[in-house]
Amino acid sequence: CAPWNDNWDFRSSEEKTNVVRHIVLVRHGQYDEKGKGDAAKVLTELGREQARLTGKRLAGYLPAGVQWKAVYQSDMARAKETAKIVMTEINASMPAVALQDPIALLDEGYPAEPVPAPSTRLWAERKTWEHAPRIEAAFRMFFHRENAPKVKSGGQTGAGNASPPSGPADPAAFKDEAKKPPASEHTYELVVGHGNVIRFFVCRALQFSPEAWLRIAVYNCSITHIVIGSTGRVSLYTLGDVGHLDPRSQLTYGSSYTYSMKKLA
Repeated sequence: CAPWNDNWDFRSSEEKTNVVRHIVLVRHGQYDEKGKGDAAKVLTELGREQARLTGKRLAGYLPAGVQWKAVYQSDMARAKETAKIVMTEINASMPAVALQDPIALLDEGYPAEPVPAPSTRLWAERKTWEHAPRIEAAFRMFFHRENAPKVKSGGQTGAGNASPPSGPADPAAFKDEAKKPPASEHTYELVVGHGNVIRFFVCRALQFSPEAWLRIAVYNCSITHIVIGSTGRVSLYTLGDVGHLDPRSQLTYGSSYTYSMKKLA
């Protein structure tokens, strides 16, 4: 195993924060793969139900009193439709969260030439050559440790210009506080996207070979949860979680393949 690179996001020399970032990745629901053009590749009836159940799961996913910091979506029809359904369920159970404008960097594609090569060639090398830089840019956009607040002139941070507390300072209080490490602040961001991109993100975040992405499989509307600590250490909490879907009838990789427990009986 290659040694871990602590400076993978080139932020190890920056001022540290106490923020732990949780990035939750959701693959879109099952869609009509025969549609001509992206706009026609909409969710199937099962795909819409997968998205609804995923939204209900995510509505109760966070610790009590915590809200989603932001919700992002790719610019492809199946991801946008999934995100809209998911957000309807989330906003029915907690204070409304705004769905960010679609981000084309998150669109589906071929992030790296897979190793080992698949027995059936489903794409040309040119597609990987075109898609890989874009998907790498998406990774860099979302995966990094939290920035420290920027200090403005006069010593104030971006948090505002609040006046310092008045009254005499208690040296004992400062001494006690110095013994306590600052409590971690956890933020949660949701990204609705695509299987190839999610698998690549997992490999890159864990510093595995990006060419291994095709060895991983994630179902439609599965949940993948990656955590980036304040020191830059990364943990994979869940990969392709589908506990909210019925394994007998709701697990799919696409419209052409449905996984069913019945087939194993």
